[in-house]
Amino acid sequence: MLEEPGILNLADFEARARTVMPNAQFEMVDGGFNDEITFKRTQHAFDSIALRPRYLVDVSHVDTSTTVLGHKIALPILPDPAGGHTRAHPEGGLATCRAAGAAGTIMSLSHAAGFTIEEVVAAATGPVWCQVFLLKDRGYMLEYVRRAEDAGCAALCVTVDTPSLEMDKEQVLRNPDPHMYSYRHANLVHTGADGNRETMDLRDAIDPTESWDDLDWLRSLTSLPMVVKGVLTAEDARLCVEHGSSAVIVSTHGARLFDGTITSIEALPEVVDAVDGRCEVLIDGGFRRGIDVLKALALGARAVLIGRPVFYGLAVGGEEGVRTVFEILRRELEFAMAMCGKPTVSHLNRSMLVKVPTLYEAGGFAARWRTGEGKRA
Repeated sequence: MLEEPGILNLADFEARARTVMPNAQFEMVDGGFNDEITFKRTQHAFDSIALRPRYLVDVSHVDTSTTVLGHKIALPILPDPAGGHTRAHPEGGLATCRAAGAAGTIMSLSHAAGFTIEEVVAAATGPVWCQVFLLKDRGYMLEYVRRAEDAGCAALCVTVDTPSLEMDKEQVLRNPDPHMYSYRHANLVHTGADGNRETMDLRDAIDPTESWDDLDWLRSLTSLPMVVKGVLTAEDARLCVEHGSSAVIVSTHGARLFDGTITSIEALPEVVDAVDGRCEVLIDGGFRRGIDVLKALALGARAVLIGRPVFYGLAVGGEEGVRTVFEILRRELEFAMAMCGKPTVSHLNRSMLVKVPTLYEAGGFAARWRTGEGKRA
């Protein structure tokens, strides 16, 4: 655990990271797209789910372990395959990978990582997922998939919610990072027209014509399990199953690339119902407390992924910082499970949840309560 005075939760990590990261880099990581409607609604969506705890249950031992794609993990929390970890710490994804291994969970490696597939797998003590975008250069994609296989990756994580990267967040445009395109993208390297190896610009490399046929093509290249990231509707979830996905990740991409969509936690129930046990369902998007993780698991998610908190941990304390982020969430999740009378993850289900209005929706309820108007006799 990182010994840092004043850091008790992930909000403390975020506040500290803001003071140690250059402003342009912090703005790149933090916040949502433009008006941040989806980003801001995410916490309200979590708040609208209340718990129905049960008592007189033996919770002397709480077990947070589960399985994801057949791999037993000690904690149902994974790092998101977010690129640019070296923005927060020089060891970037290597530090994240070691921290994930220490937490007993799966590492998910970004396609735009600062270290190669081979370097990250060599640092791993557990399974590694390799993210892949659908790119125009199919020769490069074939080479990339073969590298993931040869390195021993456990699955491909296919991110499908980026058909266009034409617009930057306005927050980034107002605080430009002069080093934006100088960060090492160790795996986005291909052979150019002149025969030399060159770094690809992901904006130009993304294929805007991508379709379900391309997912079938990718599926045909490998026997590795395919995890599709960026699903928000029952319709797409069912298509993922039909096109050979072993798992889907309900995700808004951190509300960083587009605004005005449903939040991940709101989309989760319909996705779980749509796949109907035919593939596993994971989720990311705004998880800052163990109680948030508990709610997602109760709604049917197999595990959750965290993105920004990993950057905060890296910025504040490198590998130890990320280890502490996982440890805080583990401790909070264990406590929430115990308080709800649920000693194992398998005990979590929708019967323990109820939909309630948030204080935001209640229109001043909190203020009325403080003045005594809203109190019961």
